[in-house]
Amino acid sequence: MKRSVWGWMVLGVALAGSAFAQSTLGPGPELARQYRTALPHYDKAVRAFSRKDYVSARRELDAAIDAMPQYSYAHLLMAKCWYMAKEYEQALPAIERAESAWHEFAGIVADSKADQVDARLRKRRDLQDQIAALQDDLRRAATPQIAQQIQTYIDQLQHQISDIDTERVSEALPAEAQGLPAEYSFVHGNTLLRLGRLIDAEPQYQRAIEANPHYGEAFNNLASLYYQAGRYEEARKVLQEARGRDLPISLELEKAVEAQLQ
Repeated sequence: MKRSVWGWMVLGVALAGSAFAQSTLGPGPELARQYRTALPHYDKAVRAFSRKDYVSARRELDAAIDAMPQYSYAHLLMAKCWYMAKEYEQALPAIERAESAWHEFAGIVADSKADQVDARLRKRRDLQDQIAALQDDLRRAATPQIAQQIQTYIDQLQHQISDIDTERVSEALPAEAQGLPAEYSFVHGNTLLRLGRLIDAEPQYQRAIEANPHYGEAFNNLASLYYQAGRYEEARKVLQEARGRDLPISLELEKAVEAQLQ
């Protein structure tokens, strides 16, 4: 049986980058300038990566990282570019830099979100004050026509409050943002596995599963690692756990494991 990494989803970083691109960095004009400079290069890199043009992607990522060294998503995509080019020795320091940069980058995201929440809360309170004043005017309205105009304006302000509340829910930071995202550990584990460093790769997959218990690819790759190490019972246990969580598993790997246990 060919010993390979099972089922790596290589485009996850594009979604992560696009999600972050929707927010505006708050902590300081210099950081905002760095981000505005880095983002176009990162976006071009994502498109090049999707075309499997890893050379162009790396060139754009170099520019993004030069502009904003703590741009963790750019380091992560760089690691994936090297990985897909089978340059695993280059992928390893790239994913290590991505992980190192994450903690500062996550703080930037959190600070930005906090600033946005504070601004929205201030706007919400201002709208509520306006509504309260208009309700007093409504009670004193001289004619039904004036009352209708005031009520229409109140409804518009209440709609704005509803929009603010919706944004606060939809843009809340995911729990994963409090720690290293699972994909980082997953890419790190894949790289180490390709380099034959099974002992070092094992805890990376375990961390990925801990960060995201529904990460099916991490379960498959951990089982693949155990298979390569001749730890067939452990490989079976991991695959069974994945099945118990209704996660997709590699049937080829499952058959190979069972064959070794017969």
